[in-house]
Amino acid sequence: MSGSKSGPAGLPVVAVKHPGVLSVANLDLSTPESVSRSVSPDEVVTMDSVAIDDASKAPGNYPEMSVPGSAGSAKTKFNSTLAYLTFLFVGANSLVNWAFVMQIIPFIAHSFLDNQDWNNTLLGSFQAIEVVVQLAMLELGSTHVNAVCLAGVINAIAGLLIAPLTLYTSETVSVWMLHLICLVLGACSGIYQGSGYAIASMMPRNFVSAVSTGQGLAGLFVFAVVVGVSFAVFDVDTPAGTEGMVWTGFSISAVLSVVCAVVFFLVMRQSWAVACLTRVREERALKRAAARVAKTKKEEPRKDFADGRSVGNEEPFRGPSSQMTVVTMLTPEELSKEVEIDNGRRAMTQNETQKSQVGVRPWPAVLKDASPWLFMLIFHMFTSFHLFPKVGPLSWNYVDPPKNHLVILFGIFYVTEFVGRSLPDLCTIRGLGFLHLSRRMFVVAEFARLLFFLPFVLGYAVSNTPFLNNFYWYCILIASLSLTQGWLGTLAFYYAVNSVESPAERELTGPMAAIASPFGCVIGLYTAAPY
Repeated sequence: MSGSKSGPAGLPVVAVKHPGVLSVANLDLSTPESVSRSVSPDEVVTMDSVAIDDASKAPGNYPEMSVPGSAGSAKTKFNSTLAYLTFLFVGANSLVNWAFVMQIIPFIAHSFLDNQDWNNTLLGSFQAIEVVVQLAMLELGSTHVNAVCLAGVINAIAGLLIAPLTLYTSETVSVWMLHLICLVLGACSGIYQGSGYAIASMMPRNFVSAVSTGQGLAGLFVFAVVVGVSFAVFDVDTPAGTEGMVWTGFSISAVLSVVCAVVFFLVMRQSWAVACLTRVREERALKRAAARVAKTKKEEPRKDFADGRSVGNEEPFRGPSSQMTVVTMLTPEELSKEVEIDNGRRAMTQNETQKSQVGVRPWPAVLKDASPWLFMLIFHMFTSFHLFPKVGPLSWNYVDPPKNHLVILFGIFYVTEFVGRSLPDLCTIRGLGFLHLSRRMFVVAEFARLLFFLPFVLGYAVSNTPFLNNFYWYCILIASLSLTQGWLGTLAFYYAVNSVESPAERELTGPMAAIASPFGCVIGLYTAAPY
């Protein structure tokens, strides 16, 4: 229901009390404080001059719109293919350097670091800094497009510095420089993942799975590069061959990082992308304003009550004695029923109050709702990176392995992981809907992955056994682990990011998921160090 009145200056003020319905309120606009006191929290939350249609209410589904005066204000039709490829590219670029580091570090250690095993500490530092970056993004927000583009440029420069700072310096300096560069690369990856997942969930369609698939594509791409270089161009068992592979790999990565930054910047200037990001930022601002108003409203009655008693203007006090006659006339059974009804009314009132302040929740409240799925994401990453790569393939005992067997096993991991990440997207094909597991089946499948511990640890503990130490048996183990890593990992991110309904709150669950993922990796990598 809407009404129309004039303000002090004769100007109408539009306030929306309910979505899609315009009303006019007589508001005093002399000071910001008077505005906050004249409008209820419900009105502040829903204040907008544009009616919201039903389609826009679904999480992550916004109508096509343009934002006047913004960089992309010329209205363009939403291009789902362009958006999918962009977020696929962002996901791939977030882990290209991670995949290169994981696969090349063993060869650098063999040729330049006297076979010292720094693999897990380097990978651990890479992931640990991601956690720090994501914690910062919870406070600063994750919809800053320029930050993603800057991270791409820094990512390229840091990758190019690996060769000169580690291959042409002393052993001690090389170790320190590798750790430092891994910290920089991890920070850039953290920005890419946190912003990528969050922004992908805010688009007219949800593209979280595209980011995850892109991360799998990164491993597949790195595998193709390393296999091509190691078998056709360089002998990676020699220092010269390792040097050539390092320069080739990270030069390609640098080019991809810069191209990705440019593409992402241009696509995010499209009107449909600008509109989605602007609406989420405005929603977040309105909710923060509503929270401040609600806090002020809550404090004012206490202040007014104290002031009223001091001047004798308070209403007559109604204590328990004022209701004594009514209460004592009821039987014990009726009294009990009356109390239950009263408690129910209070609960309904509190529930309606919360709904009137939809989304006005600090990040701890959002974390509470998302915590079960964030735990599953941590558990998923712990299982994968406790076993890979430290236990297998790096610590396994082999019986007559082929040449470049480590390159082959790493490659199998990346190829099958990419296949696994693509499986949830196939659920739209008739007969393949089961690939998008329900939440309950997803949890069961995650805990079933603990069975991988037995064959992986046996390969480390047992030697000279034709079956357990057979290279082809190891190929099957790696393929099985990586397939479930990609498939269930994509679902873990999906359920974690979409554990809340509000797009503005998914700006928080995006970084939370990106925190949970590296945190699980860090736990897995460091607990595997004793092997």
